[in-house]
Amino acid sequence: MNNSPLVSITMPVYNGAKTLAAAMQSIVTQSFPDWELLVIDDASTDDSVAIAKRFNDPRIRVIENVKNEGLAAKLNQGIDLSNGQFFARMDQDDLAFPDRLAKQVAYLQAHPTTDLVAARAVIFTSAGEALGLLPYHATHAEICARPWSGFYMPHPTWMGRLAWFKQHHYRIPEVVRGEDQELLLRTYDQSEFACLPDVLLAYRLDEISWRKTRSGRLNLLPWFWRAHFARGRYGYAVMSVAGILLKLVIEFGALKFGSHDRLRELRTREMDADALRQWQAVWQAYGNL
Repeated sequence: MNNSPLVSITMPVYNGAKTLAAAMQSIVTQSFPDWELLVIDDASTDDSVAIAKRFNDPRIRVIENVKNEGLAAKLNQGIDLSNGQFFARMDQDDLAFPDRLAKQVAYLQAHPTTDLVAARAVIFTSAGEALGLLPYHATHAEICARPWSGFYMPHPTWMGRLAWFKQHHYRIPEVVRGEDQELLLRTYDQSEFACLPDVLLAYRLDEISWRKTRSGRLNLLPWFWRAHFARGRYGYAVMSVAGILLKLVIEFGALKFGSHDRLRELRTREMDADALRQWQAVWQAYGNL
């Protein structure tokens, strides 16, 4: 195995047997070859570890844990174990487009002041249906234009400098959900973010959970309040609380009086023909694994 790959990818896994092989294969077949993949098992009770170990690739490391600690803890473990110059994350049920690593590496190399780069992502179901694209803002100024409202940087698409991640680990155990937004909130005024216009990842979403949505919003509420209050931005603090509560009302209404499809519509943007063709090629390659 290459002891000094350019990119280290961490893939936390918990009971991911149904989707793990496809997610891993989408990394193995990347056009950019200089990577290591850390598959970090979070005390799974299914065949996840056995599936990961079937991949006969020296660039893959499978790390087993006996205690279930959650996503953020496994991401921090991956940060600490990584050897690359750049750190990327990947979920067990998502699919990377073939040029994901190549395009994000190229951007970071061409923009040495950028700490973290995301990309556009298509939302899909396990039946292979593309539902649309996640919202997108390109520049740091656009991403951080409304810090009281959150930051549009799709977490599953992140790649950044490993040194930045080592300096700013995910906050655990205090942040139970929304660890990505808390990290961006904590660092946005001392870092530089970007998001590529390219669709480089497919994000699996079969059903929107109101319980998880509510928990994530409410968990972030005190962190947004404290962060803006500590910076002396009292108006931001008030707008953060009001904005989070308003989003909860809108999302609850969409689910209660509309449907999951209506809530998806609120959260997605329309795909163009080129993005749809790319998605169809990705699904054809990995959808049946």
